[in-house]
Amino acid sequence: MIEIIVIGTGMYTIGRNTDGFGTVVPSINEWSKGQDKKVLVHLVGSNGSNNNEIRSKINDFRKLTGSQLEFVIYPEDNHSNNEAYLDVLSSVVNPLGCVIAVPDNLHFSIAKEVISKKIATLVVKPLTPSYNESLELVCLSEKFETFGCVEFHKRYDLANKMFRDTYNKGDLGEPLYSIVEYSQRLSIPTKVFRGWVETTNIFQYLGVHYVDIIRYVTRAHPVRVSAIGQKVRLCQDGVDTYDSIQCVIEWQLPRESKTFSQTIHVNWVDPDTSPVMSNQRIKMIGSTGRYESDQSNRGVSFYSNEVGYSTPNPYFCTPYGTNEGHVEWNGYGVECFSTFFNDCVGLENGSISLNTLNNERASFQESLVSTLVVEACNISLSQNGRWVQVDEIIKG
Repeated sequence: MIEIIVIGTGMYTIGRNTDGFGTVVPSINEWSKGQDKKVLVHLVGSNGSNNNEIRSKINDFRKLTGSQLEFVIYPEDNHSNNEAYLDVLSSVVNPLGCVIAVPDNLHFSIAKEVISKKIATLVVKPLTPSYNESLELVCLSEKFETFGCVEFHKRYDLANKMFRDTYNKGDLGEPLYSIVEYSQRLSIPTKVFRGWVETTNIFQYLGVHYVDIIRYVTRAHPVRVSAIGQKVRLCQDGVDTYDSIQCVIEWQLPRESKTFSQTIHVNWVDPDTSPVMSNQRIKMIGSTGRYESDQSNRGVSFYSNEVGYSTPNPYFCTPYGTNEGHVEWNGYGVECFSTFFNDCVGLENGSISLNTLNNERASFQESLVSTLVVEACNISLSQNGRWVQVDEIIKG
């Protein structure tokens, strides 16, 4: 039997507080179909009072998909235990890997324990909010010779792969500047993430995706960061976090002194009537070309009396009906998880090396770059937009 540990039982894992099933469990289910052994998923939360809702989600998921996944839920019913994951890490023998899908401020403490058990680890973005924490995780992964990766699923989006290929072919010339707009509905901070939203901000939680994409495309390194934010709408609901943030990053190209800028505009106060959960687009303007990707409008629109107008993304993690009458999930979100678990299998059977994965994936080492920008952004926000030199953070 293949055993997988998932720490975190919220929206992204199993679709709690939504009418869907999240991304993690559907992705594991799709990957499991290609395995010759049964797959057991250890779902680890902190509050057993949520277990009935989780079981209901699992039952509905099985009816819909015909899934053969097996589940164990922690902690016990009606028990609270913020460290239930420690018991699971100690009791599960030789798990294939572990997914950490918890609030940002918990990533470091949990990932530290998982890596120390020599369990391959996939952490939802960002790796951690601070460079020193991420650096310690890198050192631990090297010490224990264990694979650590960040779930930057946008690297698997074909639009971003095309962006990278276009850039690498030289069609854009020298990069001059990039602009990103990325936003989500008001219900995300006020309802879905209300319990922990004040421990993060919209740039750290969401904008970091496009920091990683610029790194993925150009291999550049951040030089300095400036950011300002606004608090207007969310404070009316008693939520103390930024409505919106504007962040400017100066990047330096590898082995060159040339720099370019990236401006990221993010918010999570879009009306809940927005036709998309995430409104997002990226542009890069170069000396000889321009690349634009509207990642909100994927060419599909839907109208109905009940739903109104929506423009769904059919390419992230989307359920589709099968000829057998079940439902399966497809998309780059699924591919990200499948790649991680295939990498774990490859490490076990020796078909791929840890060094290769650290160089080719969004490894802990690679994700130090995005963590540096997150920390610099947070410092700048607290200092009225002061330019923060990345070297200040590295040197401590």
